[in-house]
Amino acid sequence: MNPREFESHISQLLAGGQEVLKRLRSALDLSSTHDVDFIFYTRSRVKKSDSIRQKIRDRQVRYGADYSLADITDIVGLRVVVLYDEYLVEAANWVISALESTRYSRNPLLDGNNIHESLSEATALRRRNSKNDPYEKCLREVKDALRLDKSICVFKDADESHYSSLHLLLSLKSYSLGEAISVPVEIQVRTAIEDVWGEISHKSEYKARPANIWSP
Repeated sequence: MNPREFESHISQLLAGGQEVLKRLRSALDLSSTHDVDFIFYTRSRVKKSDSIRQKIRDRQVRYGADYSLADITDIVGLRVVVLYDEYLVEAANWVISALESTRYSRNPLLDGNNIHESLSEATALRRRNSKNDPYEKCLREVKDALRLDKSICVFKDADESHYSSLHLLLSLKSYSLGEAISVPVEIQVRTAIEDVWGEISHKSEYKARPANIWSP
């Protein structure tokens, strides 16, 4: 991909990302007509072009020159935050139900016939030295409810300096450019304490650069 094609692809992804995020938030709002007191807050963002370029450079240093724009999994990010561990499963199911509700719309949001075809990976970042970890429990319940293939379910301990969380990597569709394009989306579900710690660790890791903090 030459530089002009690269920049054009970024522009398409960002335009598509804006539309996907708007429609995703709309789907969540419609799902909120029912009691969703278990949600403390949500935050979202579309990755900025400078952040995309920087991430590719960083990953090429860490993983090799083959890392490219196609490897980025979080052009759009949605974070769902709850107060207590026991709300994690409800929050995850709330997001999944909202996504599934768009399946029969004129322009489905899922980049596949169902959540299974749109979900590429589900990861539980467990708390270190935790028995009956709530994030592992959350992913196992989601896996069983959706009958997810175990090959896309990842269970691992969070690094000592990082937060615990449930991460869902999906491909969602944008129609903003007159044709459907796939936009990679990362949805995170975590507690408020983990969210605050995540921001602290992120600032510490990237303190030499402008902070890429998610907007409310």
